[in-house]
Amino acid sequence: MSQPLLFVFYDNSNIWIEGKKVNQNKSPAVDGKQYHDPTWRFNLKAFLDLLQKHYKGKMEMINVYGSTPPPVDSVWQSYSKVLNTSIKIYKRSTFSGREKNVDSSLQLDLNNTANALYYFRE
Repeated sequence: MSQPLLFVFYDNSNIWIEGKKVNQNKSPAVDGKQYHDPTWRFNLKAFLDLLQKHYKGKMEMINVYGSTPPPVDSVWQSYSKVLNTSIKIYKRSTFSGREKNVDSSLQLDLNNTANALYYFRE
């Protein structure tokens, strides 16, 4: 029997946005208001290490998606140094500030990977 495969498709912006919200709920309110913590970060390497530890298959692919960070942000540099991964960075829309290219690229890669596994894998 062949070893099961693990594919990771990680949307950095969505994890960061939702993580700030969860972290905000754990922080004390200031003047009766809850504030997002912009310094909160998700430790992707620790997450991948946890997957490797508890998943008995082979980690076949790690794709990381996100938008162009501010010049002082070192997230992408640290990911590329620590992880053996494909990093795909896109500019935000100049009109809406949204990350449609990030979402579209992730969806396309998921679809292409699923098709390749279904039709071409032995």
